[in-house]
Amino acid sequence: SSKALEEEWKARVAAAAQTARSQGKSPAGLERLIDELLKPYIPWREVLADYMERICHEYVWGPFDRRFTHLETYIPSTGQDGLSEIVVALDTSGSVSQKELSQFLAEVKAIADIGANTLHIVFCDAKIGAWYTVELNEGLPHIKATGGGGTDFRPVFKAVGKKGMNPSVLIYYTDGYGSFPDRQPGYPVL
Repeated sequence: SSKALEEEWKARVAAAAQTARSQGKSPAGLERLIDELLKPYIPWREVLADYMERICHEYVWGPFDRRFTHLETYIPSTGQDGLSEIVVALDTSGSVSQKELSQFLAEVKAIADIGANTLHIVFCDAKIGAWYTVELNEGLPHIKATGGGGTDFRPVFKAVGKKGMNPSVLIYYTDGYGSFPDRQPGYPVL
């Protein structure tokens, strides 16, 4: 189909652009043209906001809402049970511009304001450069982005697995160029 062919060519252009970028052979005018061609059609801020709103207010079946148990009425509770632990990973590879990284950090602040019990902020290029853990109401520490090398998303997923974590959600801010895990994890990823 023409849609599949269009997507295949976009993928090829993205791969060629990434190769040129990594070799320092990509002129600015071409970069702008490629960025316009590959502009995402998914409004990711809206997707993230909708998802966070849903998990903040979804019903959970335990513990029950204690305001009604004395009446022997068991009503599911809502709220913070859905946001016990959030991992936010930021791609700090060489292909991510300073402007994009600044946008990522602004989004981290917005996510921290939602109030997860535990928020993990992870910087990763080809390896994890820094990992910050923030508990509820602690406020964000002074965080410094590290990286600038190649891109590999797998170290973050491996670290989450090694730590035995099962986050409510893992949010990965990236330009999308890099090596992905072979299998989807058992927790939601945006």
